[in-house]
Amino acid sequence: MNLEAIATAKACVAEYFPNARFASLSGSVIMGTDTVNSDLDIVVCDDEEETPFRQSFYYNERQVEIFVINTKVYPYFFEQSIETRIPTMLKMLSHAYVIKDDGIGEQIMNEAKKLFNEGPGQWSESQIIQSRYEITDNLYDFIDLYDREELLYTANTLLQRIHEFIVGTRGNWNGIGKWGIRQLKVDHLQLSEELVSAFDAFYLRGEKEKIIAFVDNILEPHGGRFFNGYFALSDISSEDVEESKEN
Repeated sequence: MNLEAIATAKACVAEYFPNARFASLSGSVIMGTDTVNSDLDIVVCDDEEETPFRQSFYYNERQVEIFVINTKVYPYFFEQSIETRIPTMLKMLSHAYVIKDDGIGEQIMNEAKKLFNEGPGQWSESQIIQSRYEITDNLYDFIDLYDREELLYTANTLLQRIHEFIVGTRGNWNGIGKWGIRQLKVDHLQLSEELVSAFDAFYLRGEKEKIIAFVDNILEPHGGRFFNGYFALSDISSEDVEESKEN
């Protein structure tokens, strides 16, 4: 735990949010894995701030990223975490050092920990079907393409989609960028290693076979590849088109 970072976070909250009901510090500075470029991830609950916001700035030469909420809106952010499977707020509040608390913070943190530990739940059958179709369509492109530039973009999309399929069908959390693979390693270490190995074989040597086999292995328990018979209603109705024309 970085004591200098904690002192800086306390001073920052005291200066900019003197009436905050709750404030916490999380991230690498708390876990002891911070580097010279690590920022201070601070959550502030301040009922004088009617509109929640996120702001990045420097304070005492430290990078600071502040997430400001209030007691009315924080449940919305928790719901968004579950809907998107990106538990940024839940994770920060579940593993945090309390800077300031009038009592509301303990309630908020306990709710966050409960929801984080429960997870976002598994995908519905319709979500699985939609994802199987998208992955299958993407996989056929990956198999057939030989242009290196197009293959790189196709592989990147396929990586993202198969990762989302893994966490969605297993009821796990996802993450943006590095947090995606970090969370997958926590939930399914061997599977994460197989995923990285398969895509490494393509990125380093241009080999497609490992990716194709990996994707098929992930899809197989849910019915395998899916293309023939796919059907989806459009989100746009005839009424929407007519209304758009009128406007």
